Amino acid sequence: MPDDSAPLLAPHGVAALPDKRRVAASFSRAAASYDAVAELQRGVGESLLSALPEGFSPRRWVDLGCGTGHFSRALERRFGAAEGLAVDIAEGMLRHARARGGASHFIGGDAERLPLRDGSCDLLFSSLAIQWCADLPAVLAEARRVLRPGGVLAFSSLCVGTLGELRDSWRVVDGFVHVNRFRAFADYLQHA
Repeated sequence: MPDDSAPLLAPHGVAALPDKRRVAASFSRAAASYDAVAELQRGVGESLLSALPEGFSPRRWVDLGCGTGHFSRALERRFGAAEGLAVDIAEGMLRHARARGGASHFIGGDAERLPLRDGSCDLLFSSLAIQWCADLPAVLAEARRVLRPGGVLAFSSLCVGTLGELRDSWRVVDGFVHVNRFRAFADYLQHA
């Protein structure tokens, strides 16, 4: 997750997602050390990967918000014959992921405006990336657009209440928001 540097801080009570350019820059800076502290992210992603349909065999998959490429490599192991696309908004993460392989292509792109052709993919896999997108309906519309008929969108995200203890602790310290705000689960259900 992005560091808590001043440009990302907001006074308590401001409910806005960080600017995506700052998020991308923050993730790019963290690329080299990210995997060392990403235990939660790996656990969530492994659960998402294990929830994919039995016998599902995509011809082309996308790891949307691929980060360091950890799950691009896992998807490649699982769907070895398929073409893999690793997509991320943070160029530093893409450079880091590209060096480790796992996908056929590494593409800079935003989940709200995917740089992919209509009906070109069978699986969109996104673990803990969609919470950075302000326009959830746009993300879902893009998923519908790029998925082939019968394609699968598998994503995990964080919801309101996540990291609540940490948020409360920081509130006592300085009154600034050091922990990201997340959508309510009902917001996701509304668009299902």
